[in-house]
Amino acid sequence: MVGPPQAVTAFEQGTAQLGENALDLTTLDSREEAVEAIQDREVYAAFVLDPAGTETLTASAASPTVAQLARDIGSHAAGPDAPPGTVTDVVPLPEDDPRGAVFSSGALPLAIGGIITGVVFGLVFRGREERVIGVLGVSAAAGLALAGVMQGWLDVLGGSYWANAGVMALGIAAIAAVIVGLVNQIGPPGIALGAIVVMLLGNPLSGLTSAPELLPTGWGAFGQVLPPGATGTGLRSTAFFDGAAVGTPLIVLGCWVLAGVVLIMLPSRRTTEEVQAVAVSQGTL
Repeated sequence: MVGPPQAVTAFEQGTAQLGENALDLTTLDSREEAVEAIQDREVYAAFVLDPAGTETLTASAASPTVAQLARDIGSHAAGPDAPPGTVTDVVPLPEDDPRGAVFSSGALPLAIGGIITGVVFGLVFRGREERVIGVLGVSAAAGLALAGVMQGWLDVLGGSYWANAGVMALGIAAIAAVIVGLVNQIGPPGIALGAIVVMLLGNPLSGLTSAPELLPTGWGAFGQVLPPGATGTGLRSTAFFDGAAVGTPLIVLGCWVLAGVVLIMLPSRRTTEEVQAVAVSQGTL
C-alpha cells in the first residue's frame, strides 16, 4: 500500500472482512517503489491510495487470478462513496495469451516429456554415463523445442529465448534424471513412483493456474519444491520479469537433477545382487 496513514488505516479496516490471513499487507513509500516491488516479484499487487481514487497496480504475468482479486479488492475496499479508481497492469501477459491459459497448459507436455525421457533411459540404456549424458542431452533438446513452440510460434512467452529454454530443459531433466535413478535403484516400480510425484502431486500443487499462495496452507510451498512448481515459477521469472527471483527455482531444479544423477551413478540393485552372487559362488561370502 502507498498513501497517507489515515488512508492506509481505512484500507486495512476495509479489507479486514476478508479474513485475518487473507492478505499480507505492507506499506511502501511511493508508487515507484511499489512498481519496483512488483517487477522484482516481491509482491503480487499494490494499492496507491489517493483521495482522487485508488490506483491498483497488478501483474497478470505473475498470476491472472491474483490480478483479478486485486482489482476487486481495490474497487471495493475504499468504500461505496469513494471515487472510481484505476487499474494499471505493470507486467501484463502477452496479447495472444491474456489469461495465461497456454502458459499453464505448457506444464503438461513438459511433465510428460520428462517422464518419457526417464522411462526410455531407465529401461533401454544400461551404462551409467550413457544414461546421464542421454538424459541431459535429450532434456536440452526438448527444452529448446518447447521454448521454440511457445515463444517462437505461439508467442506466449517474452524475455530471452535461451533463458526460457534453459529453465524448461532443467525442469525436464529434473524429472527424467530422478526417474532413471529410481529405476536404477528399485527397478520398474521407480517409474510409477516418479510419475506419481510429478503428475499427482507436482502438477496440482504447482500453482500455475492460480498462485502457490492460493493453495491450502503449506501445500503451495510444498509444490514449489517439486519440479513442476519450480519450473513454472522459474519460467515466469525469465519470461516476464527479466529473471527476477529465479534463483530459488533454479536451485530446486538443480537439486533434483543432482539427486537423479547420484542415484544413476550409484551401483544398481541388480549389479549389487550380481556381485554378491559371484562372491557366494567363489566362496568368499
